[in-house]
Amino acid sequence: LARDAADRPRLYRRHALLWLTPPAASAAVLFGDALSAPLYALPLVLLVAGIAALGFAELWDGRRARSDRTTGALLGLVVLAAALALMPYSRTVQLGQSDEPHYLLMMQSLVRDRDLELTNDYDGPYEDLYGDRLPDRHIVQVGNAQRPIRDLGLPLIGALPFAVARRTGVLVLLCAVTALFAWRGHALLRSLGFGRGPSLGAAGAAALLHPAFTYSTQVYPELPVALLLLVGAELLTRPLTPARAAGVSAICGALTWLTLRAWFIALPVGLVLFVYALRTRRRGVIAAAAVPGPLIVALYAFVEGLMFYFYLPSAGYFAIRDNQSVLTYTPWLGIPGLFVDRTFGLLSHAPVFALGFLGAAILARRTRRSAALVALAAGALGEVLYIGNIRYWWADGSPAPRYAVAILPFFLCALAAGLERLAGTLPRLLAGFALLWSVAVTFTFALRPDLRYDIAADVAPTGGPGVLWSAVTYAIRADPGPLFPSMVRGAAADFALAAAWLVLAAALAWAGSRAPRSA
Repeated sequence: LARDAADRPRLYRRHALLWLTPPAASAAVLFGDALSAPLYALPLVLLVAGIAALGFAELWDGRRARSDRTTGALLGLVVLAAALALMPYSRTVQLGQSDEPHYLLMMQSLVRDRDLELTNDYDGPYEDLYGDRLPDRHIVQVGNAQRPIRDLGLPLIGALPFAVARRTGVLVLLCAVTALFAWRGHALLRSLGFGRGPSLGAAGAAALLHPAFTYSTQVYPELPVALLLLVGAELLTRPLTPARAAGVSAICGALTWLTLRAWFIALPVGLVLFVYALRTRRRGVIAAAAVPGPLIVALYAFVEGLMFYFYLPSAGYFAIRDNQSVLTYTPWLGIPGLFVDRTFGLLSHAPVFALGFLGAAILARRTRRSAALVALAAGALGEVLYIGNIRYWWADGSPAPRYAVAILPFFLCALAAGLERLAGTLPRLLAGFALLWSVAVTFTFALRPDLRYDIAADVAPTGGPGVLWSAVTYAIRADPGPLFPSMVRGAAADFALAAAWLVLAAALAWAGSRAPRSA
């Protein structure tokens, strides 16, 4: 909205090209595979980038004039507009990969058959969900029935959108989840006392860049996990009442419905909640913290028992425990790999999050007096320790780093803390370079969705670089991959390079502790 009549012509000129977005998005649906070539897709993806960049620029210009509530809501609308503008093209040229069609088939069974017996769903047809016959069935054989291994949370919340518009409906839901993540992320940062600039910058970067923005068109539970974790942390920024304690406890229970991996977030967050509830010495708060979460987990165990005849949450994974080795106890591979692996790491795809190391000292000080930050740090630590010790920490077949998406709320806070310590010409130049790198990866994944998917077995023998960096090398005649180690390969040179990144992180943390607070 223009602030006065004099601003309106400038605003209209600035946004005129964005009026072409609806017909361009419609063309992406109508012409289908004809738009798979980047030459045809480039105008549409540029318009999506324009929505994001111009919308954020307008919010940045007015960040001091608008209220926090209005700024957060408008940021969510900018994210929603950009995600919905990209979604028709992305879903047209790229069908579901890896685990996505299996989640969608569970939704199809709930909608069409009112059950979770998947035999007829895997028998087909499902051409709009996957381009070929699925090479395997993610099921547990229970008598004559084929039951899903996957957790039920995402299929349950996606069933109604699937009933309305099948996969497109589910992607609209996930676009909305991304927008809510931006909105409530900004609210959380302001509740924690971060400045208006760092709050808006961090929330905008976290929602409009990879990996969150990329996962707005991916059917996985990690983004809903991140949103629930964010809302739980926001509740903990206020004095603990029975209603808020019950809300956080219920969120911890609901996390276990979404994915088995969320247990390692829910348990630490639940423990933090209970400790803070005990400190209030109020029976109502303690009971509210202790009861709802376990009840929701017990309900999940009951539902799983109806399918598998043993009453455990995530019973499908328990049923295949003898057929699949999960834990490897190799944190020296998985933990650095989750962050700096050249093919599957967070910082190799979104180095803007490295700014979080600048804010390590201020974040540590804030954490000592904030239940919300303690809960986020505990949940992030639990997730990282678990993922770092499992065989498939790379989560191949999905955009990297999939498993880091669930703990984005903690990285959001770290990024805001880093932006508060971003002062001086050289640091800002380096931050600008990290931002441009992150934007370029996000834009490339939007333009070429086929570049999102790497397979660890293809990467491990040589250490990568993977399909993304191969395409980048072809385009710019330079390979950025050697800046990062390949922890999938795990050669001596990779450990040395990972150690160098650890030294750099420590140096950034030291520099941030001595830097003045930025404006």
